[in-house]
Amino acid sequence: MRVVYSILHTNYEKIDGNTESKELKKRIAKIKPEKLREQFGIKNNLKLAREIVDFYCYARTKENTATNIKFKQFLVLNENRLEGIEINEQRLNYILADIRLNNDFSKYENETNKNILEALGNIEMLDYVLSTRDKIEVWKLFKLQKLLYKYTPFGNEMPFPRQSNNRINGAEISTVDYKLVPQELIKVGEDINDLLRKKEILTLHEYILESLKIHHRLTVIHPLDDGNGRCCRGILLWLLRLKNIPLIYIKVEDKPRYIDALNKIDTKNDYDYLELFIIEQIINSMVIFDERLEL
Repeated sequence: MRVVYSILHTNYEKIDGNTESKELKKRIAKIKPEKLREQFGIKNNLKLAREIVDFYCYARTKENTATNIKFKQFLVLNENRLEGIEINEQRLNYILADIRLNNDFSKYENETNKNILEALGNIEMLDYVLSTRDKIEVWKLFKLQKLLYKYTPFGNEMPFPRQSNNRINGAEISTVDYKLVPQELIKVGEDINDLLRKKEILTLHEYILESLKIHHRLTVIHPLDDGNGRCCRGILLWLLRLKNIPLIYIKVEDKPRYIDALNKIDTKNDYDYLELFIIEQIINSMVIFDERLEL
């Protein structure tokens, strides 16, 4: 496993010894990942990443383990920060601990901080996505939106789907005209049903790629007035969970790479960048959730 991860040449934050940037560069230079890739007949990182996820068998740990609790903290924190919702990490961890122990959101009903209110909704939305036994449907985006904005003053007033045109910040193409959103969602719903029918016969990397195609299409449709990023990633997490693929989160500092990968699909129909990026996050989660892995 040490050799495999060295070939991939990605920082998974679980490496023994000194992990400062300068020291890691020395270790990588000593290992010579390019020569190892050539030795094993691996032409690119995407091919290797696919082989890693296809080889790995993931057994989901119990929800109340320290690893799961910490991971959820990172997930909620970064999901909010990706969308510009700044929340104090210490305050968020307190809220998560309080809700986990008491299962009670009501004590926050008098909260007025917009960021806290959206974080509360994000927690409830992610709890639903990661535990529900409901059938996944594209129309569940409406439920995710309702949960996300449940604690905000305008939460019950948001239409579904959107009733006006909008743009995606940082995107290189326009979103679908609002009048076409319902019919485009129907097509995505058919894609989701088709993916579920093939779920057991697809390899992990094949399933991931098909899930990413659905995710990207939803970002272009942009079906909501607000909350598209968090809700569309919620659908992606839900799809991954159905194939027993580890949960992922995108660090706020990786947002430019994530947006750039989506733009490459928009302009070149090239899914490789997004696929490699997401598989790297999945491999990172595999390492986090499985203490038996030795890097």
